[in-house]
Amino acid sequence: MTGAKDEQLLAMILPALRGDCRAVQTYAYVPGPPLRCPVLSLVGTDAPQATTDEVGAWAGRTDGPFTLRVCDGGHFHLDTHTDEIADVIRSTTGGMS
Repeated sequence: MTGAKDEQLLAMILPALRGDCRAVQTYAYVPGPPLRCPVLSLVGTDAPQATTDEVGAWAGRTDGPFTLRVCDGGHFHLDTHTDEIADVIRSTTGGMS
Protein backbone atom coordinates (compact mmCIF):
# COMPACT_ATOMS: atom_id res chain seq x y z
CA MET A 1 0.00 0.00 0.00
CA THR A 2 1.42 3.38 -0.96
CA GLY A 3 1.32 6.41 1.26
CA ALA A 4 -0.21 9.77 0.43
CA LYS A 5 3.23 11.26 -0.33
CA ASP A 6 3.95 8.46 -2.81
CA GLU A 7 0.64 9.11 -4.55
CA GLN A 8 1.34 12.86 -4.69
CA LEU A 9 4.75 12.20 -6.20
CA LEU A 10 3.26 9.85 -8.78
CA ALA A 11 0.59 12.42 -9.63
CA MET A 12 3.34 14.95 -10.36
CA ILE A 13 5.64 12.64 -12.32
CA LEU A 14 3.29 10.45 -14.35
CA PRO A 15 1.92 13.14 -16.72
CA ALA A 16 5.45 14.12 -17.78
CA LEU A 17 6.53 10.50 -18.10
CA ARG A 18 3.47 9.68 -20.19
CA GLY A 19 4.18 12.69 -22.39
CA ASP A 20 7.78 11.56 -22.90
CA CYS A 21 6.63 8.06 -23.85
CA ARG A 22 4.04 9.48 -26.27
CA ALA A 23 6.70 11.69 -27.88
CA VAL A 24 9.06 8.75 -28.36
CA GLN A 25 6.31 6.57 -29.83
CA THR A 26 4.95 9.17 -32.25
CA TYR A 27 8.12 11.00 -33.34
CA ALA A 28 8.86 10.96 -37.05
CA TYR A 29 11.87 12.80 -38.44
CA VAL A 30 11.00 15.41 -41.04
CA PRO A 31 13.97 16.67 -43.07
CA GLY A 32 14.45 20.39 -42.98
CA PRO A 33 17.08 23.08 -43.17
CA PRO A 34 20.07 22.82 -40.85
CA LEU A 35 19.93 24.53 -37.48
CA ARG A 36 21.56 27.95 -37.32
CA CYS A 37 22.68 27.65 -33.72
CA PRO A 38 25.59 26.06 -31.89
CA VAL A 39 25.14 22.41 -30.97
CA LEU A 40 26.92 20.78 -28.04
CA SER A 41 26.66 16.98 -28.02
CA LEU A 42 27.66 14.93 -24.99
CA VAL A 43 28.12 11.17 -25.08
CA GLY A 44 29.60 8.48 -22.88
CA THR A 45 32.03 6.01 -24.43
CA ASP A 46 29.87 3.09 -23.27
CA ALA A 47 26.43 4.63 -23.76
CA PRO A 48 24.18 1.92 -25.21
CA GLN A 49 21.62 4.40 -26.58
CA ALA A 50 23.92 6.06 -29.13
CA THR A 51 27.42 5.58 -30.43
CA THR A 52 29.97 8.37 -30.63
CA ASP A 53 29.55 8.35 -34.43
CA GLU A 54 25.77 8.69 -34.12
CA VAL A 55 26.05 11.60 -31.72
CA GLY A 56 28.76 13.17 -33.88
CA ALA A 57 26.37 13.11 -36.83
CA TRP A 58 24.64 16.13 -35.28
CA ALA A 59 27.49 18.16 -36.80
CA GLY A 60 25.71 17.79 -40.13
CA ARG A 61 22.47 19.20 -38.72
CA THR A 62 23.76 22.68 -37.91
CA ASP A 63 25.38 25.50 -39.82
CA GLY A 64 26.57 26.81 -36.46
CA PRO A 65 29.52 25.64 -34.42
CA PHE A 66 29.47 22.00 -33.32
CA THR A 67 31.17 20.58 -30.25
CA LEU A 68 31.33 16.88 -29.45
CA ARG A 69 32.42 15.95 -25.95
CA VAL A 70 33.13 12.28 -25.24
CA CYS A 71 33.54 11.14 -21.62
CA ASP A 72 34.33 7.75 -20.14
CA GLY A 73 31.22 5.98 -18.98
CA GLY A 74 27.76 4.98 -20.02
CA HIS A 75 24.45 6.77 -20.34
CA PHE A 76 24.83 8.36 -16.90
CA HIS A 77 28.35 9.68 -17.51
CA LEU A 78 26.96 13.10 -16.60
CA ASP A 79 26.80 11.98 -12.97
CA THR A 80 30.51 11.15 -12.82
CA HIS A 81 31.85 14.04 -14.90
CA THR A 82 29.69 16.87 -13.54
CA ASP A 83 32.43 19.49 -13.11
CA GLU A 84 34.04 18.74 -16.47
CA ILE A 85 30.71 18.89 -18.29
CA ALA A 86 29.69 22.09 -16.51
CA ASP A 87 32.98 23.64 -17.68
CA VAL A 88 32.29 22.53 -21.28
CA ILE A 89 28.79 24.00 -21.16
CA ARG A 90 30.06 27.28 -19.71
CA SER A 91 32.84 27.59 -22.28
CA THR A 92 30.52 26.64 -25.16
CA THR A 93 27.81 29.09 -24.17
CA GLY A 94 30.22 31.87 -23.30
CA GLY A 95 29.30 31.76 -19.62
CA MET A 96 25.61 32.49 -20.19
CA SER A 97 23.29 31.35 -17.42
